[in-house]
Amino acid sequence: MREYSFTEATPLIEFLEKYQNKIVGSHLKNFYIDFWPDYESYSLSSNPVVLELDDFFVVIHYLIPSDMDIVIGTKEEVSQNKDVAGMINIKNELVDYYNEEFSRGVKKEEIENCKITKIDVKRFSHEFECNPVTGEMRPEGGDYFSTIHLYLDSGTVLCFCGADSITDGYIEVWCE
Repeated sequence: MREYSFTEATPLIEFLEKYQNKIVGSHLKNFYIDFWPDYESYSLSSNPVVLELDDFFVVIHYLIPSDMDIVIGTKEEVSQNKDVAGMINIKNELVDYYNEEFSRGVKKEEIENCKITKIDVKRFSHEFECNPVTGEMRPEGGDYFSTIHLYLDSGTVLCFCGADSITDGYIEVWCE
């Protein structure tokens, strides 16, 4: 199992470029999240997002902009964390996990078992608050990142972004 932390855009982009051949072209076999995403609005979660690709799992902890931890490993390795294990088991616990009963969410066929065709990182450099308790700020002119776009061969773009600090740390997830 490997763990990576990113607080600046350039190292994250270099990491994604280095491992692009292992990610782009892989299938997103399963997508584990608290609330199945929608096209119309984002959902918030304080839990990690888990992607099951062809040969490995990717766990994304991303609760404020430009501060992300990524864990890569086998199902057994990443499941050692109880929060990750809970996310992987969530499909077994929720009756209408894919929100099919009300047809509000994105169809599972538009996300799961789709091939990843591209990854894009939105950069920014303006000042922002990174800790709501202390009021700590990251300065103007930094090398920051916000939304991560995961392009799928279904035409769906899966988007992840750390929420503003004022919300106390959540990941925003939606589809375009």
